[in-house]
Amino acid sequence: EAKDVRIFTKPNAEPIEVAQLDARAHLLPLLTGGKGATADLPIAGGQVHVDFVQSGETTEVDAQVDDLELALVPGLKDSIGLPLSSTMKLDVDVEFNAKEVKKSKGPIKLEGTGLEILKGGKISGFPVPELEIGSLNWNIPIKDGKAKFDKQTITGDNVEVIVDGELLLNKKYDRSTLNLVLSFKPTPAFLKKEPLLGALLNNIKRAKGKDGFYNYAVAGSIKHPRFTPKRK
Repeated sequence: EAKDVRIFTKPNAEPIEVAQLDARAHLLPLLTGGKGATADLPIAGGQVHVDFVQSGETTEVDAQVDDLELALVPGLKDSIGLPLSSTMKLDVDVEFNAKEVKKSKGPIKLEGTGLEILKGGKISGFPVPELEIGSLNWNIPIKDGKAKFDKQTITGDNVEVIVDGELLLNKKYDRSTLNLVLSFKPTPAFLKKEPLLGALLNNIKRAKGKDGFYNYAVAGSIKHPRFTPKRK
């Protein structure tokens, strides 16, 4: 047991603060030359449970995250450029092979309610207004070392969002490669309510397709994503 834990992911980064961490080792993997542990800790207003066993190059991860508040996650805005707020749930049951990443597999389930963009967001240098987006319920299978996003949607009253493509896993998570298309379309009622948004969208007409969706290709790594207009 540990209390008042502070985790620094980078020398000058905002630390992750944990009021209490409870963990225990799995004895059998230790006796056979592997590693294994179970940990429970509160993070960003939610609760995290992680159970992992590492044997050779393979790590089996069974994890659940309940009621995590995105707005309280340290460093999230800096990594993606958007200040987000939502209550999230995550369920992971993945087998990850660090030597042969293509053998990695398993399901991921992600749920979120009340997703919104807070003040101060930007995409490709353009300011993004505060925006209530909606809810999501995604099932993301990992197969052959790739996390598949098969037209996953976010539904809400103000905007429609579709995420399509894949994430190519790397043994260093933040170097995993993005190959996604992010599409969004504000509803007519919301455009009428927020005329400033319509003016901002005029700056990115090159991303607008015939179906009214604005499309961006998302490439690069998780650590350094790149957003490029992609008209369909």
